[in-house]
Amino acid sequence: MAGNQSGVMSDETEATLKMQDIFSRSKEPNAGTINLVVFNNDAELAVHTLNLDPATAHHFRTHALLEGRELDPEKVKAAGIENVQNNASYYSFPDFSRAVVQDYNLATGAAVKVYNSVVSELGYADETLGAPGAVEHIADINAFHWDTMERMLEGARNSAMGTPGFYADNTVLVDQINPAIQGLQNAGAQARSLSEFHFQEVKPHAPGMEVPPFDYDSLLAVPGGAAGGGPDTSPRVK
Repeated sequence: MAGNQSGVMSDETEATLKMQDIFSRSKEPNAGTINLVVFNNDAELAVHTLNLDPATAHHFRTHALLEGRELDPEKVKAAGIENVQNNASYYSFPDFSRAVVQDYNLATGAAVKVYNSVVSELGYADETLGAPGAVEHIADINAFHWDTMERMLEGARNSAMGTPGFYADNTVLVDQINPAIQGLQNAGAQARSLSEFHFQEVKPHAPGMEVPPFDYDSLLAVPGGAAGGGPDTSPRVK
C-alpha cells in the first residue's frame, strides 16, 4: 500500500494477493492438490488446480459440505480430462462453491458477534449490528464485501485498547478480534475469487448461450454422496 514505510504487508494487500492466488499458475494438477472440475460456458469439462496452503487444503478436505462429494479420479479421466492424478483431490465447482459461500457466511456472522460483544462491553450497546444477511450463491459477487465489517472491527479494537483497563478486564474477548478479522479476509478473498471465476468461466457468454447442466454426481467417488447436494442444475447468474 502506498505510504506504508514499515515494510510489512498490509492486511488489504495480503487479502488481495490471496484472492489472486487461489488458482495455481500451473496448468496441470499436482499430486496432493485440490482441483475443481467445472463444466464451463463453452460446454467443456475442465480441471482447475487450486493454490492452497496446507491448512486451507485440510480445511476443505474435511469440510462438512464436501463430505462424500469428492470425485473419482478414474471417472474424471474417463470423462476426457487429461493429467489426472490419483493422489490429488477433485471436487465439482458447484459443491466447492457451496462450501466457500458457507465459510463466508460463518465468518461474517462470527465477526458481527465479536463486534457486538466488544461495543456492548464498551458501553455502546446502541451501536450493535443485526445479524448479517446470508449470501446464497457464488454468483452474488456484490455481496462479498467484508471491508466495512473489517474496518468496524478494527475501530472496536482501537477503542478497546485505548480504554484504560479494558483489555485487562476483557482479554479473552478482545483477543477474538484479530482472528475474526483474519477469518473475514480469508473467507472473503476465497469467495470473491471464486465468484470472479464463475463470471469468467461458468456464466453464459450472452443470453441465449446457456449450456446444458452437467451431472457432476456421475463423477462422484461415493455414488449418491449427499453432503453437498445434487448437481447444480439451475445456476443463478447476474
